[in-house]
Amino acid sequence: MRKILAVLALALGLAASVSAQPAFGVSTPIKVKPVSANNQAADVVPALVIRYFAPAGVATPTSTTTVATAATSLTFVVNGAAYTGFELPVSGALGGVITMSDASADTLGEVVDAINSTPTTFATGYFRAVIAAGLRSDVLSTLAFVADAADSDVNSPIGEVIYWDSSILDDDNLLFAQYGDGRDLFGPNARNVPAKGAFADTNSVIQYQRAVITNAGTVGDTTVYAVSEVYGSGGGCNAAGDCGSGSETVRVIAVFPAATATEQTSSVAFPQGMLASGEKVFQRVDSSGADTSVWSLQLSGYTYAKQ
Repeated sequence: MRKILAVLALALGLAASVSAQPAFGVSTPIKVKPVSANNQAADVVPALVIRYFAPAGVATPTSTTTVATAATSLTFVVNGAAYTGFELPVSGALGGVITMSDASADTLGEVVDAINSTPTTFATGYFRAVIAAGLRSDVLSTLAFVADAADSDVNSPIGEVIYWDSSILDDDNLLFAQYGDGRDLFGPNARNVPAKGAFADTNSVIQYQRAVITNAGTVGDTTVYAVSEVYGSGGGCNAAGDCGSGSETVRVIAVFPAATATEQTSSVAFPQGMLASGEKVFQRVDSSGADTSVWSLQLSGYTYAKQ
C-alpha cells in the first residue's frame, strides 16, 4: 500500500509540474496580458498614431497644435502656425504639409520617417509617429486616410489615431494589440518613439483567428504578419526629401485562402499559439474593386514580456 501511495504521489507531482509549465518553455512566472482584438466596422482601422512633444519645460499648446487629416495629405500646425520642421515634397521653406500623392511621400514608411525626422531640440517642439495596422511599403498614392475631425488629439498622451479609408484601401486590416486602435504603440517611452517599436520586448501569442468578409469585388487571402520594426528619429531630411533611417522585417506567420471570389471565411484555433517574438502582429484580408459589406475580424491570445 505504501508503494502504491508513493507511486501515486509521484505521478500527481509530475502531472502538476507539467501542467504548470507555460507555453514555449517559459519556466519563470510571467505577467500575461490577454488580447482580444476585433473589428466589425469600416474606417476604424488604425494606419498611424502621431504624438506632439512640446519643448522641454514648455506646456503643450493643446488648442492650437493640430494634425489635420485629409484623404491624401497631413497638415501639421504648432501654436496656430504652420510647422517648420519638415514637409514633403520639399519646395523651399518647410511648411509642415505631407502630400502622399508625391513620390517622396507615397509610402507609409516615407511619411513616418518625415514625421520622425525633427530633432528633439527643435525650437517649437517635435512630432513622432508609429505605424499601426500597416507596412512601410504600403503605397499611399493609391490609398487614403479618413479625414479626422479630432485634430488636436495629437497633444494627448495616447496620440492621434489616423485611420485607413476602407473605400479606397479595399483591404481589411486588424492590429493585434491590447488597444486595437493603436493607443499603446508608443509604449512607456515618454519623450520619443520606441526605437524598435512598442513590441520589441514583448512576446505575442495568437491563439484564435477569425475573418468573415464579403466584398462585391475580389477577395483574396487573409495573411497574418509579424513585423520587426526600427524607427529613426531626429535625423532630419535632405533637399530631395529623403528623411529615412527607419526599416522593418516582415514575416508571414499564417495564410488563410479565400472561401470564394467575393467571400473570405476562416475561423481557426491554435491551442499552443502562434508566436511572434519582439514583433508587431496584424492580419490583412486582400480585397480589391469594391467596398466591404460584411466585416468581422478577430485575433485573440495574449502577450508577455520577453524573459
